[in-house]
Parts: sequence; C-alpha cells; structure tokens
Amino acid sequence: MNDTTYANEAFPKGSLKVAPVGKRIIAFGMDYILLGFLSLLIFFYLPRFLGEQSAKEFSNLITELKYLFGQPDPNEEELRSLLQETARFYQRLNFDFIIFNFYMLYFFIGEFFFSGRSIGKATFSIYTRTAEDHEELSKYQMIIRSFIKSLTCAYALYFWIINFCIFLYNRKCFHDILTNSTSVYVIESEKKAGSFLHE
Repeated sequence: MNDTTYANEAFPKGSLKVAPVGKRIIAFGMDYILLGFLSLLIFFYLPRFLGEQSAKEFSNLITELKYLFGQPDPNEEELRSLLQETARFYQRLNFDFIIFNFYMLYFFIGEFFFSGRSIGKATFSIYTRTAEDHEELSKYQMIIRSFIKSLTCAYALYFWIINFCIFLYNRKCFHDILTNSTSVYVIESEKKAGSFLHE
C-alpha cells in the first residue's frame, strides 16, 4: 500500500475510468482562472502586509500609473519606466516566490486531503490516481504533481505551453508522466452502488 492520506476515498474495483479530455481541460481552466484572481488579490494586498513603507511605495506607484493611463496620449517612455519600477518593487517583495508557494499549497491541499481534487476537478468529480491500477498516490507523487502544476501556473508562458503540447501529444500532462498518475472519474451507477454498500 502506498503512503497515502486518510482523506482519500475507496471505490469499488472497476468503477474508476480515465476522465474525458474536455472535462480535464475545463477543470484546469477553472483552477487557472481562480488562481489568477487570487494572485491579483495578493498583488494588491501584499504590500500592506509587509509594512507601512511598502504600502506607501505601492500607493505612490498605483497613483502614478492611474495618472498616466488616464491621459489621452500617455508618454510611452514614462509609462515604460514606471512599469519597470513596479516590476522591481515586486521583485524586492519576492512576489513570484510567494505566488509559486501559494499555488504549491493550493494544489498540494487538493492532492493530499481531497484525493487530487482541486476546486476545478471537484466540479466534475475528478480524482487523481496511479495510471495503471488507479490506486491512491504516495506523498512523493503528490508533491511532484503539485510542484509541476505550480510551475505551469506561476510561470505560465513557458511551462504552460510545454505542458499543453505534451498533453496534446499523448493526452497526459508532464506531471502525469513524471508521477505515473492520471485523472479519473467514478462511473455514476457504480458510485451509487458503492455508497449503498457502505450504508
């Protein structure tokens, strides 16, 4: 038996099938949109949690950006310079590192406590299991999956394209291949039968 979590669910043998490609794409898209929204909240509220000086510097940057974007014909050089200054400000706050770890936590909680179900996957009752026997994943597999998925979301332009190309080629993402895992769903009739047997 793998080193698994207590929250993983047991299903009748043969009741798990590989999840349809369309549902997996939509589920990932839902997670991606949710994480993007949460990242935006972190973007705006992080400076406030890091002290008065950071909050004041952020407020000044936002004020200047609003002013420039409000102009009918903003000075491109000033705008470029201000955007670069904003990027340097967030580099000092280690924004990318914080976002990556936030994503890592989000995906790992789903893998560890909810049988691989993120919010997107839970919408379609999709679980994560081993590729061959549809067994529960080990903690090591969960960590690797979470790490790769976090890279895909946090540094989307490079890793998202690579991961999507791999997915189009063999219907598996890089984190599936690396951990020998897959996304599955429960056949509804067998799921009901399994629930009845446990009552």
